[in-house]
Formats: sequence, structure tokens, C-alpha cells
Amino acid sequence: MSRKRFHQILRAMRFDDKMQRRARFKNDKLAPIRSLWDMWRHRLPLLFNPGSEVTIDEQLLPFKGRCSFKQYMPKKPAKYGIKIWTAADVSTSYAWKVSIYTGKSGEARELPPQLLNLKGRDVLSSVFAFTNNTTAVSYMPKKGKNVLLISTKHRQPAVEEGPKKKPKMITDYNRCKGAVYTLDQLVHNFSCQRRSRRWPLTLFFNMLDISAFNAYVIYTHVDPSWNEGKQARRRLFLHDLASVLTAPEIMRRQTVPRTPQSLALVKEMQATAHGSAAFQAAHREEELPRNLPEVKRKTCKRCTNRTIGTCVSCGHPICKQHRAPISCQSCNQK
Repeated sequence: MSRKRFHQILRAMRFDDKMQRRARFKNDKLAPIRSLWDMWRHRLPLLFNPGSEVTIDEQLLPFKGRCSFKQYMPKKPAKYGIKIWTAADVSTSYAWKVSIYTGKSGEARELPPQLLNLKGRDVLSSVFAFTNNTTAVSYMPKKGKNVLLISTKHRQPAVEEGPKKKPKMITDYNRCKGAVYTLDQLVHNFSCQRRSRRWPLTLFFNMLDISAFNAYVIYTHVDPSWNEGKQARRRLFLHDLASVLTAPEIMRRQTVPRTPQSLALVKEMQATAHGSAAFQAAHREEELPRNLPEVKRKTCKRCTNRTIGTCVSCGHPICKQHRAPISCQSCNQK
């Protein structure tokens, strides 16, 4: 499609019924994209089985427009944006589960006061709390600082030997926390993000980026020998993914594009799809020459602007400013 058509689609893109949004927005801050977001995040854990280690960390999706749940995180490079909690597989960085932070909720689980109170505790001390399937630890690395961590993997109050006496939960987390950082870095290296002041559109672009990365992880697990040994495997995968997604639309085109490069691409894909020499021969005569003559710009009849347009009545060069619906303004005044 043309760039103009692409921008028209971006301006008109919506993910819900705007007439009913106000009533839903009172109880749901994600109302403009809630239905699409829920369908997407519910499918992520169904398509891939992670390994034995899954870590949870926060991502900051850069955004500086209006958003009621926009966060300020000074330690992040973007500082302002939408905070997303992501559970990623440690070995592959596959985004297994995601959740958007929209503010504090009344149903949040409270921690025991023994984990929050630091009075009377020794430096480098650890306090553990257990439930049926969860373990929490409070570690005090120095006076006045409290490090809290929750895990569903560890079931013993193990503390490593050494000068810092760190709990094994914290050392394991430090070893595995890079999964979300790696996911964030890889997603931003090859991104379809476009500048926008509408947070649902920014979130939609991030969904596409994560989906493309997850698809790459799944594909390389199904076929590990695909482009094995190449450093740009993910770039090659994204190129093939774009070709597969656009091929049906190219094949159904009724009119061919004007530029020689685009025309050659369309004919090649259509010929490959049909796979016959007769199809190629039937369309060979319709191909335009590759070296088209360069169109020279001329001075407008009514001003000094350079233009390639001409009046259909008198044939003189005329720019857009002095062009009438049918002919130039000079011909209409006669």
C-alpha cells in the first residue's frame, strides 16, 4: 500500500466501540483495548511450554502521551511509559504471561508485618514466610534496606555461605532475571513501533513485537536446523514472516503497481504461487519497462513553483495550488 494509505489506517485504527467506551472506562482503565488484549495474552501460555525456570520482572513501554496509568521510573532509559509485568522463560526469553500495571487495587495480597519491619533486626539477616505453594523472604543487606522476594520454586529457608549471607532465592533470581531484560532488548532491536499519542496504538505495536519474537522462539524449537549457525537468524525470520503475511494480499491484487521494482515483486510472487510457465508467459507482455524516462519538472503557469502536473485543457504546467477540479484556474476564468 502507499504511505498515504498506511497513515490513513493508523489514524482510523480503533479496537473497541467508541460510543460505549465511557461506560466501560469507569470500571476498566484498559477499556479501549481490553477485548483484544485479553484474547492475545490468554493465548501466550497455550502455545509454548517453558522450562523449569520462569522469572517475573517489569518492562517499561515508552510513552509520553496522555494515559491515566502512565508510570515514572527514573532508572529506566525512557523514564515515562506503561509498566508491564512479564513472566519470561529463562532459557529462551519467551514472553509466557503479561499483565499491565494500571494502579493499586484493593485486592492486592498483603505481606506479613514480620517481613516489613526492620526494627531490631541484624544486618545480613533473612526472614522467611511460607504458604502452601509460595515462599517469601526478607533480606536486609544493610541498615534500613529491605529486599523482598516471592518464589514458587523454593521450599527451604536456604542461605548461602559467604560474607553477604544471601538467601538462595535471591542468588537464583539474580541469575535468572536477565530473561526479561533480554526480551526487552531483542524486541526493541527489531520493532514496528510508530510514534503515536494514543496509548492503545502504542500497546498494540508492542503486542506485535512480542508476538513476532515468540513466533521466532517457537519456530526455532520446532526446526532447530533452520539457518543454523547464522548470526542474523531472527532478522531472516522476520523477513520471511513479512513475506508470508503479505503474499496473499499481493496475489489477490487486481491492478499492478506502477513502479518497476514493485511490479517485478508482484509478478514474481504471483508466478511462484501458480508455478507454471504459462502463467509467466501470459503476464510477460504486461510488464512495464524497468528504465522509465525521468519526468522533468516545469515552472507553473501562474507562479514560480516547479511541478510535473499539466492542465487537461490548455496543456500548460500547473501546480496543485492553482489547479482546479477539471482544469487550471486560468481556463475556468475564460
